[in-house]
Amino acid sequence: TLLATPPHAHALVVEMGMNAFGEIALLQDISKPTVRLITNVGAAHLEGVGSLDGVARAKGELFDGARPGDICCVNIDDPRIRDRPLPKGVRVVTYGRSPEAQVRLLSARVDGSTLATRFEIATATATVRGILESPGLHLAHNATAAMAVAVALELDPVQAAERVASYQPVGMRQRLQSGPGSIQVINDAYNANPLSTRVSVETLAAVAGRRRVALLGDMLELGPNEDSLHEEAIAHVLTQGLDLVGTAGPRFARARDRLASAGHAGASAVLSAPDAPALAALISARLAPGDLVLLKGSRGVAMESVLEHIAVPEAPKEG
Repeated sequence: TLLATPPHAHALVVEMGMNAFGEIALLQDISKPTVRLITNVGAAHLEGVGSLDGVARAKGELFDGARPGDICCVNIDDPRIRDRPLPKGVRVVTYGRSPEAQVRLLSARVDGSTLATRFEIATATATVRGILESPGLHLAHNATAAMAVAVALELDPVQAAERVASYQPVGMRQRLQSGPGSIQVINDAYNANPLSTRVSVETLAAVAGRRRVALLGDMLELGPNEDSLHEEAIAHVLTQGLDLVGTAGPRFARARDRLASAGHAGASAVLSAPDAPALAALISARLAPGDLVLLKGSRGVAMESVLEHIAVPEAPKEG
């Protein structure tokens, strides 16, 4: 990425990922960012880092390497980020929903008809509004993070909000697309962990006026707590008032069975299949034109393959 940067470029945005300690420390040492941002701490890559505190430690390497004069954009809503000590001499810009945030997300909602995400963000000098063409309440939070970077760089907030609103999803990340049989699909199948699954399901639940279907694939690399984390995910989905829920993979199947055996309301209605193509076969007859379907799962489950195997029954013709 660094070597491919055009010589005339004024700025470069670099995403740093990890699944073990020391990886972000190395990446930040190579790239030497001047503005540093950690979006959140969620239950991802627990096989490599062990716990949420481990995730915070591994991601925190980005802040640990900051030099005097660097800017750290801090998610004030996440205590594992907010409470982390920062090196001396760094500048701080806080963002989030908290009234104490320097860049504050005032409101966010998904439009039930267009599925666009509307947001309102306040900075010290302006309150800006924007529309993201993809559905996702978490996208409004990401927009707030981007606005924090703009504030850190002393850019005009109104112009920055316009640029943020031009965002288009990449790959299978909250991409809105047409599916077979006139269903509409939120394709968020690139990857999944408990936090991102929760947020995607809540986004689906926030859409009113149509049948909402969640098709979830197993979440991988969660370590020894994977069973309880899948149970918690199913239990949360069942509180969202969705019309239909299906899962692909043995982890969610075990979680569904345990919840059903324990008498958890709604668990027995969850449709479970061993993999994505099998789930497509199981779910097809239960779908109808106009349904809004969320696809979410870890990369190894390939939930996008559901679309290749779904056969939605045709709507009855009038007359």
